[in-house]
This record gives sequence, C-alpha cells and structure tokens, in this order.
Amino acid sequence: MVDPEKTRAAVDTVARRVLADAARTALESGRVGWEDYPELDERDWIAVTERARKLAATLQHSEAMYAEAYRYLAAQAEPDGHVTRPDPGDFRDRFIYAVQLVTSRQFGAKSMVARKLGTGWNETVRLFELLEGWGVVAPTVGSMAHKVLMSEADGRALVAELQKGERA
Repeated sequence: MVDPEKTRAAVDTVARRVLADAARTALESGRVGWEDYPELDERDWIAVTERARKLAATLQHSEAMYAEAYRYLAAQAEPDGHVTRPDPGDFRDRFIYAVQLVTSRQFGAKSMVARKLGTGWNETVRLFELLEGWGVVAPTVGSMAHKVLMSEADGRALVAELQKGERA
C-alpha cells in the first residue's frame, strides 16, 4: 500500500535535488548571466549568484537520502510495488559492462561509457535508458552527467544477478 506521507516526502526530496541541479547547471553553464538582469550592477550580480549557489546547496539532501527517495518513487510505477525492468536483450553484455563501469567510478557520463565501450551515440543513449530503468543512474539534468544511484557493491550484486539470468 502506498503511504501518502512517505510519497510526499520522497517527491519533496527529489524535487529539491532537481532544483539544486538545475540552478547549479544554469549558473555554471552561463545560461543565466548578468546581461539577463540589466538593472543590477556587477557587484550585486556577484552577490546574487553566490547566494543562489548557497541556496542550491541547502536544497540538496544527502546522496543516500536522494537515492532512497528516487527508488521509492520508482517502485510505485507498478500498482503491486514491483518495478518492471527493461530487458537488455541484445545489449546484455554491454549493459553489464556499463553497470560495472558506472558503479565502480560513481560517474555517469555518456561520453565516458561510449569511449570505454566503443559504442556509437545512439547505442550509448539506449544503454543509459536501460541504466535509468534499472535504477543505476538518475535521469540527467541538462548536459550534466547522470547521478549514480547505485553503490559499487549494489552494482556488483546486480551484475551477478544479470550473469545468472535471474533478472531480465
């Protein structure tokens, strides 16, 4: 049974992460700049951006809290609480290697996976769709790398299960 209070708290935790990531990405990428606010002088703009960075940092919960909330919400995708995972199919070997790579490095960049696996961009995107579906990484925010939701130990356990053929 779905607990509405726990669901609300999980949505709040994930929303805070999304806002913090979006704010940080916008400030770091220059998508939000001083020229967008011509009524502010440069000194005020610097103060505003510094405050925005501090506020974004306060929005974030711990990585473990975020991962737990994300998994809780993902588990509600199916009425019985069981999440149907996408079948890696022909991608099984590359998917296993991608799980090992991403969880061992705790870094979820498509470019890194494409380079290490020697895959093309479309195939790499498909691998990341699978990684998201299996709860290994969170959806990306802008051009940033994906947040890795699974620990290295959990990644090894998932790989062992996939190699045994228990999940598919």
